[in-house]
Amino acid sequence: MKKGGTFQSGLPFTDVFPEDEFYDAVAYCYQKNYFTGISATGFSPESSMTRAMFASVLYRMAGAPGVTGTVSFTDLNQSWYQNAIAWAVNAGITSGTSDTTFSPNLPVTREQAAVFLYRYAMMQGRTDTSSSFEIQVSEAVSGWSETQVEWALQNDIFEWDSETMESPKESASRELLALALQRYDALN
Repeated sequence: MKKGGTFQSGLPFTDVFPEDEFYDAVAYCYQKNYFTGISATGFSPESSMTRAMFASVLYRMAGAPGVTGTVSFTDLNQSWYQNAIAWAVNAGITSGTSDTTFSPNLPVTREQAAVFLYRYAMMQGRTDTSSSFEIQVSEAVSGWSETQVEWALQNDIFEWDSETMESPKESASRELLALALQRYDALN
């Protein structure tokens, strides 16, 4: 399966294997240049995705458009995410955790990820639900994210029959978001 530390499919990651349920999603996101690894050979599938990472992923999904305008967050210290966060905030996809902070290194929660992705979909005109069944969102879902979580569940971006949104305030792992983005792209 491996050749010299690299999978035959072109994945350079030594911690993602063809038998993993998320393998195809990671390969898809990697090939689309949505995700990179956390190193040259590590994807770290079970690690939390940070708010900066997820803003960067959505920015790349949008084609890394030119950024106009700035943001006044005082905690954006790394250049690799500054354009992505400015774009995401100015596009209305996300906001800060306060008036002066974005908290780029905090894990993005599952419900935050649903909100970010819903707003990204709105920007693309893709927020219609395609499901004919009613989704009952968990009582653990915050009121500010109910609509977006329901949309993500109805469209199978997050699997409705899993425990993913039973714990909406838990951090979203890199593998979970790779699966979600592959499903998002598969929407009509």
